[in-house]
Amino acid sequence: MAWKQLTDPRGFWAPWGITTAEQRHKRFDPGRGGCHWNGPVWPYATTQTLVALANLLNNYRQDYVTKQGYFDALKTYARSQHKADRPWIGENLSAATGRWLVNQPRSKDYNHSAYCDLVITGLVGLRPRADDTLEVNPLVPEGVWDYFCLDNVLYHGRIITILWDKTGNKYNRGKGLRVFADGKEIVQSKTITRVTGKLPPIRQTITIQTKAGWRNSKGTGNLLIGLNRRRRKSGNSCSTGFGMIKLSSSK
Repeated sequence: MAWKQLTDPRGFWAPWGITTAEQRHKRFDPGRGGCHWNGPVWPYATTQTLVALANLLNNYRQDYVTKQGYFDALKTYARSQHKADRPWIGENLSAATGRWLVNQPRSKDYNHSAYCDLVITGLVGLRPRADDTLEVNPLVPEGVWDYFCLDNVLYHGRIITILWDKTGNKYNRGKGLRVFADGKEIVQSKTITRVTGKLPPIRQTITIQTKAGWRNSKGTGNLLIGLNRRRRKSGNSCSTGFGMIKLSSSK
């Protein structure tokens, strides 16, 4: 029953995100400043909720929330992370107006969103596992996007690319959902659905030592989209980057 309240406008569903208290409660307040948890939208709590919702949609049978609910919540979450038409993330915001409530230096770049993880493991659906089976279950509703691509993801020593291309003309890798490891296609589907494939053996790896002392092993497999710069003019490269991870979509 708790999940049923998520998309109820009298429950936790508000114009600018998921509220931290039921809106039907007499003490609900959507926009008081400071550290109040009786209504404002907190990115930290939104992330926790969307991670849990992705787990629900992946692991349980229920009819309270659908992929569309996840997609709409994440889309609102993305829309909220702006201030004066510029990217911004803070402590909390008004559930009714989207106004950021804490205008202090400590609030700027409040690192509580974990937004990239929601896109990678939830929306695009790369589900972490301990074995050598690659599992992908995108939470993109059927018919919403004509294409999307997540490229250059280091996973268990391989470079992963996940793409959906309705017509096959965007990335020129064929129609449908396709998953690649080190440039090799390991599983595909005609529809957006859960797929699994066996990861290929790890190729030669390179160990990188950073100034801070961290060590990072990177696979040397070729990328399909991200490193092929000649494709950029044709519109086939991923358009939005998160560091070394790139995502593109049709809307």
